[in-house]
Amino acid sequence: MPLPKPKKKEKQGDFISRCAGDTTMNKDFPETKQRVAVCYSQWKEAKASAMASFGEGVNEILFECPECVQAAQKTYGGKKRSDLKDSDFLFPATRSFPIVSPQDVRDAISNYGRMGGKMSYDTFIKKLYNKARSKGQEFVNAIPEKTRKEHKLTASEDSLEEYKNEFIEMALGSIAVIADHAKEILDNANDPKVKENLSEPFLQQQIALAEDYMMTISNYVMYAQESDEEMDLMEPNSNNLPE
Repeated sequence: MPLPKPKKKEKQGDFISRCAGDTTMNKDFPETKQRVAVCYSQWKEAKASAMASFGEGVNEILFECPECVQAAQKTYGGKKRSDLKDSDFLFPATRSFPIVSPQDVRDAISNYGRMGGKMSYDTFIKKLYNKARSKGQEFVNAIPEKTRKEHKLTASEDSLEEYKNEFIEMALGSIAVIADHAKEILDNANDPKVKENLSEPFLQQQIALAEDYMMTISNYVMYAQESDEEMDLMEPNSNNLPE
C-alpha cells in the first residue's frame, strides 16, 4: 500500500495526525517515533514538488496548481489574506470568516455550513451582526433585512447585553474544558504512556501553538487591551513556533 500523502487544502498538523493514525502505517511502522518521522518525510516530499505553500508549522498548506495559488492569495479590502490582522476575522483564533468588506458579511452567511455544527445558526448570525456593527452601518446593511427580523437583531442595549452574556458563558465554558484536559494530563504525568506520547515532535508544535493562543487570551482578558496596536503586541508569533 502507498504511503499517505497530503490532501488538497490539508494543514500540516492534520496530515501528520491522519498519517500517524493510518492503519497501514501502524502495521508497517509499529514504533510511533518512526511512523511520525516517515509522515514528516512524506510532507517534505510533497512540499518539494508543490507549486507553493502558505502558513507555517502545523498550519502550513500546500498548493499544486496556479488556480489554487491565486485563490490562496485572494485579497480582502486590498490586502492579502495572510496580511490581515486577527481582528479582521469573525473567528480570530482560527483566522476564519474574514470580514473586511460588506460582501464578506454576505459570504459569511452563505458559508455558515463550514461551521460543521460547532455553533447554532442563530448564535452565528448574532456574532456576525455584532462584528458588522463594529465595522459600520454599511456592513450591517449587508445582512438581509429578513434575517435581521427573524433573529431579532437590534441595537438596543438589552439585546446587546443579552448577546454579550451569552458569549461570556460560551467563552468560560470553553476555557473550563481546556483547563480540564490540561489537568488530566498533569494528573497523569508519571504514566509511562503519557510521557512517551508527550515526546512526539508533531505534538510539541501543537502544544506551542496552544500556549501562544492561551497567553494571548489571558493577556487580553486580564489586562483589557483595546487598541489594534496593543493587540498586535499580544498576537501569537508563528515565527517562534518549532518547524
